[in-house]
Parts: sequence; C-alpha cells; structure tokens
Amino acid sequence: MWYCASQGERTARCAEPIVSRRAPSSCPGCGSTELRQDEDVLDTWFSSWLWPFSVHDWPAPAGSEAAADLRYFYPTDALVTAPEIIFFWVARMIMAGLKFGPTFTGTDEAAKNIPFRDVYFTSIVRDAKGRKMSKSLGNSPEPLDLIAEYGADAVRYTILNLAPVGQDVTYAQEKNELGRNFANKIWNAGRFLLMNRESLGGSERAGEFSAAHADLADRWILSRLHSTLRDVEAAVGAFEFNRVTRLLYDFLWHDYCDWFLEMLKSRLYGGESAAVKQVVLAGAIDVYDAALRLLHPVMPFVTEELWQALRTRPAGATIMRERIPAADPALIDTAVERQMAFVQGLIEAVRAIRSEMSIPPSADVTLTVTAGPAHPAGALRAYEGYMQRLARVTQVTIARAGERPPLAASAIVEGEELFVPLAGLIDLDRERARLTKELERVEGMLRGIRAKLGSEAFTAKAPPDVVAREREKLASFEATREKLVRNVAQITSVDRSGGAG
Repeated sequence: MWYCASQGERTARCAEPIVSRRAPSSCPGCGSTELRQDEDVLDTWFSSWLWPFSVHDWPAPAGSEAAADLRYFYPTDALVTAPEIIFFWVARMIMAGLKFGPTFTGTDEAAKNIPFRDVYFTSIVRDAKGRKMSKSLGNSPEPLDLIAEYGADAVRYTILNLAPVGQDVTYAQEKNELGRNFANKIWNAGRFLLMNRESLGGSERAGEFSAAHADLADRWILSRLHSTLRDVEAAVGAFEFNRVTRLLYDFLWHDYCDWFLEMLKSRLYGGESAAVKQVVLAGAIDVYDAALRLLHPVMPFVTEELWQALRTRPAGATIMRERIPAADPALIDTAVERQMAFVQGLIEAVRAIRSEMSIPPSADVTLTVTAGPAHPAGALRAYEGYMQRLARVTQVTIARAGERPPLAASAIVEGEELFVPLAGLIDLDRERARLTKELERVEGMLRGIRAKLGSEAFTAKAPPDVVAREREKLASFEATREKLVRNVAQITSVDRSGGAG
C-alpha cells in the first residue's frame, strides 16, 4: 500500500491509498513519482498462514517453555474451516509449515511439518433459493429467535442432521421441527422410565440385564446399542457428522422408544414379580444412560438434564465428564437382531392388515402363523406376548405349512405365512383386490430379475456374489408368488356368506 508524498499541487485522488501488488510508478492523481509505502501493513492471509505456530509465541528461544509447547502440540490432528478459503488460508498454512516447521520439529519429513492431518470443510447454509445466507440479503434467521421457538438442542441437532460431508445445506426454519420432536421423544422416554421406577420402588443404582431374566427384547436392545456405538465411532472417525445424528435417531427413536419400551411395558405391567420388574427396568435405564452419553455432544442440554435426573449424582458431577461407552463386540448378536427383525415383521404385517382392512382397534383379532425350519413352533410361542401387546392379538395359533383358516387375510414374513381370520370383520372384495395387487407387484419383480439373469452381459460381468444374490431373490419371489396365487384362489372360492365353497 502506497501514498502520494508530493509536496506540490495535489488532487482529491492523491489522498487515497494506492493498493497494488507491485510498486506503482506514479500517483494516479497528480502523476508525481514521490510515493511513500506504508511501513505498518501485513497482509491478512500472510499473517494468518503463520497461525499454527504463532499461537505458541513463535519464534521462541530454543529451550523455552513456548518452544516446548510448540513441539508438543505441533502438528495437530484436524482443521475445521470453510471451503472458500482453501487457497487463501489452508494451503498457505501447509506451505508455511513445510518452510518453517523443520526449525522446531528437527526433520524435513513433510508429514511432521504439515500443521494438520485432516481438513474438515463445513457446509455453507443456503436458503430455499440456493443463496448463501447473509445479513445483507436479509435471508438469515436470528439464531436466538430459533432457540426461543425450538430450543438450542433442536436447532443444533437439525443443522448437523442436514449437513452432509462436502455439500451445502438448504435450510428452512420449519426443518427445526425434526430436532424438537426428537428432543420431546427422548424427554418422554426418560419420564416413562422414572415414573415406573418410582411406582416399582426400584433402586437408583446401576443394574445389569440378568441372564436369568433377560428376554429377546433385552438381548436385542443391548446388541443394537453396541452396534450403534460401533457405527457412531466409525462415522465420527470419517467426519460424517450427519450420519452420526441419523444413527442416534434410529437407535433412540425407532429401536429404543418405538420397539423396546413398548415391549418393556408387557413385562412391567404383566404378572412377573416386583423384583424381576425392578431388574428389567434397571437394565432399561442403563441402556438409556449410555445412549444419553452418546447423544450428549449433539444435544448437550436435554441430555444433561435427563442424566442428572436418572440417579442421584455427586456434587459437581456432569455428563460432560462421563466417558462414552466403548462398543463391546461380544454383545453384538446378529442372530438376536435377525430374530427381532422377524418379530417386528410379524407385528407390522398384522398392523398393516388391520389398517388396510379397516379393522377397528377395539376388535378382537386372532393370528395363525405357519412354523417353518427357520422359525419353529417353540420360537413362535416365545414371541406370543409381543404379538398380543404390540399387534393387539388375543390368541396366536401355530399351524403347519399349507394349513390356512377359512376367510383370512394373509401376509408373508421371511417366508412364513401368517393369517388373520376376517369372518365378520372385513369386506371380502377388498381383501381379494389387495392380494391381487400384491401378486401383480411380485410378478413385476420376477420379470425384472428374470430379465437380468437372462442377460449374458450381466451374468458374465457382474461379480459372482451379486449374481448369487439375484438368484436368491428369484427363488424367494417365486415362492412368494406361489403362496399369493394359492391365497387368491382360496379367497375367491370362499362363499360370500363366510363359508368355504
């Protein structure tokens, strides 16, 4: 930056600084060659590129405390910044490290002189029109207003959830409903646990799922917790923070609240002893405690409040100082998770039949399930309590393959047929139409798979495991089609009065 230093006749432009990459030859105002360079200017980006060492008082005398700090903390692990300053700042810090780093690292090795190992580029928040949010455009909401309406945790969670790695965020204020609803769900789960502990007179001490009292739901939620711990750790290591929020959402909302707590109710409100109920509830609280610690970095306020309420804590205790549990591979049980997936499929199939056939929630429904090699009668009996509570089924009957009650709606879950007798409950024509529509869908899938497997270009070029999976899908859909054809034929033969024809 230069200034005109002429003592002669000057113009208004002579008072303006001259900004140029190279020394100007004359003043653009008066033409004078008498110029003065500002002696107290350091380029912003030049000064910023020295940041990794200057924060430790660099340059520091050898052997000084500042030099020791620099050797200890340099290089660091990660830099978080915006993508638009990759060259202005990020690249220049790397160049400065390569230039000056050897003076205090004592090596020319690039990996030890570059100031960071990873660079995480934050997303740019844009409005619905794709414009970068800014105060000058007036398209940026006031954060304090959002916090007042939705809560700090809700806003924080929503922004993280919307921010995929390397992509910008399209933001709309109403999207904060996602975070607020999630916070409410977590809060209500905590209230449920605490109210039941109070009513049962349970201990505040940590409990464990006892092998003598653990059922399928207990083993499943432990497996899902440790699967989630493992997956979250991997996602954090890859800087996939939006994936972290979705893993937490899936576990807490779907696995823990929608399924596990509902299954827990059948035990808490069933005929087991108070001592068993206390043990089961203590285990449920332990899982919830671990999930709160895992969620805390994303939603710090609601998790702190709930964690403090779960048990009496020492003075000064805070969830911020609690360790996030480490995933235990021994507790990840894929067989248990497959069993629970089958139970969930049964329950969802019964719920779908009730909905599609407009069966009133108050109507008594019985269920018949075929027992196959993968799901023998003993295992199906073990799921009966879940079916009764979560699918509102009054009775479960186990049938052999090929057996079917008259006038019954059917579904297929993992190759096993289930039937809901509909006498006096449904419109026969609607059930026939539903089965026919499902049959058309399955036949469409079969046509696509057969065409793919019939193509030499696919079977010759695709990996063997991909071809094998397509053949497995073909066999599964063919079996499903046979059962649907049989079901359509049977319901068609049923007399409109409800008797078999």
